[in-house]
Amino acid sequence: MVIWDSTVDDARLTLLTIRSAHHYGAIVTNYVRFLDFLVTSAGGRHKINGVLAEDVMSGDRFEIHAKKIVVAIGPWT
Repeated sequence: MVIWDSTVDDARLTLLTIRSAHHYGAIVTNYVRFLDFLVTSAGGRHKINGVLAEDVMSGDRFEIHAKKIVVAIGPWT
């Protein structure tokens, strides 16, 4: 797709978004791969309360628990 009426530096936009999120309290990482959601079930209801992740550099897997989960897959996805 070609957009003729605008241009954007996507790398800069990504970095500014990450810096803003960090400024407002988010923990940001790099080289971490999402593997699955952590789900709890009670009374027939399911709640996502974290993710299973992998450090791509070491291969270590770990859980990240959170009150809120943001799926940040990119502005043009």
